[in-house]
Amino acid sequence: MPTHEGYLLVFTATQSVDADFHAYFDLHTGYDIDDASGKLFKFVANHDSDIDETPDPVILPSGTYTIVATSTGGTVRFSIEIRSGEITTVHLDGNGLARSRSPSVRPVFLPNGEIVGWSALV
Repeated sequence: MPTHEGYLLVFTATQSVDADFHAYFDLHTGYDIDDASGKLFKFVANHDSDIDETPDPVILPSGTYTIVATSTGGTVRFSIEIRSGEITTVHLDGNGLARSRSPSVRPVFLPNGEIVGWSALV
């Protein structure tokens, strides 16, 4: 049975949290997913607990969405495409920029034109 859903994984900027006396964890910040009409579709907390340093995977219906998230350079707003059965990965945390040589990679820009990350279908 074919699926009409894809997956999204967004490595947003992190913020350090003291989960327990001097036990610090770098949690990915939450972000908004807006639908094609610009309305909020979903807010993603992007971590399950104060010790979860892995971004939350999100299952979405195939389509185009706008992500509003925090990068290492500030707040960014950009479009992504979710394709059936595929994973769209976005790196805004300053890691993984060297792996951005794939032809499916699209840069993510700050309003001033500075590249702060990238997104790609995996």
